[in-house]
Amino acid sequence: MSARWPARALVVLLALSAVMTIGLLKVKTDDALDQFLRSATPDYLAFEELRERFPASDLDVYLAVDGPDLLSPEHLQQMQDLTFDLLLSDAVESVVSVFSLREPLEAGRLPAPIIPDDLTQGPETLSALGKRLDEHPLAHGRLISKSVDGNRLALFLVALNRDEVAKRGLPVIIGELGTIVSESAAATDLRLGLSGMPVMKVEVIDSTRRDILVFNAVGLLVGAVILGLFFRRWRLVLIANVPALLAIIWSLGLFGWTGTRIDPLMNAVMPLVLVVTINNAMHFLFAVCRNLDAGTAKVKASSKPSRRSGLLAR
Repeated sequence: MSARWPARALVVLLALSAVMTIGLLKVKTDDALDQFLRSATPDYLAFEELRERFPASDLDVYLAVDGPDLLSPEHLQQMQDLTFDLLLSDAVESVVSVFSLREPLEAGRLPAPIIPDDLTQGPETLSALGKRLDEHPLAHGRLISKSVDGNRLALFLVALNRDEVAKRGLPVIIGELGTIVSESAAATDLRLGLSGMPVMKVEVIDSTRRDILVFNAVGLLVGAVILGLFFRRWRLVLIANVPALLAIIWSLGLFGWTGTRIDPLMNAVMPLVLVVTINNAMHFLFAVCRNLDAGTAKVKASSKPSRRSGLLAR
């Protein structure tokens, strides 16, 4: 069809490429950590229902705070302010830390926090606070480590809001948390770090996006070098590379329009598309050059391999 109606085929090609380019903007990446075993079996559906009713730690972010003299009034105030900043974020459902610990319940009054709101206490009070945390069954070895050469490690369990994650996406939420942590006063004196399943998922998503760009760019570059060594004419190199570029755009555009998320396994599709497309282009151009060397007219030299490839496709 392209050999018989080249002008119409070119219009259709450009129109479809424009549509696929719009779909390319809709491409989304996936962490793929919980997609491998997805199935329609009764057992998996029961597992999904249980996971929805009893959400586990798949949206829990761990904030580790490390530094010397962690229980000093200044550092306690910095960590308390960081807790308030996290709770003010719409993306955060709750924060569990040493500041969440309470005194034993007594009749007639609400349990007071173990770490008081007034942190302007003397060294004796803070020393007693450190002993109290070391003896607390929920704090020692869980929310705060023992003192080693004056250094302690505190853990903040940050539960994300599931609705916000579904609406704005996990990379945006983790980026927002990272900004809050890095801009806090605690970041100036203490070492802070985010970890947990959501953070690892975002790393996988970011690496998938990066691999899409790197694989495609390197693939096109390597293909251009090989084509240049083979044909030694930049026009033929350009003719062979354009179909490969369009094939990538069409593949990613289809992923975007169909809502197919790209995971690390799906990244293997793009190099295969490049290999197949460039290989076909090389054979096609070699046949065209062979026909031209045999004295065939340009139109016939180009249309003859097109018709032959069409028959093979049928």
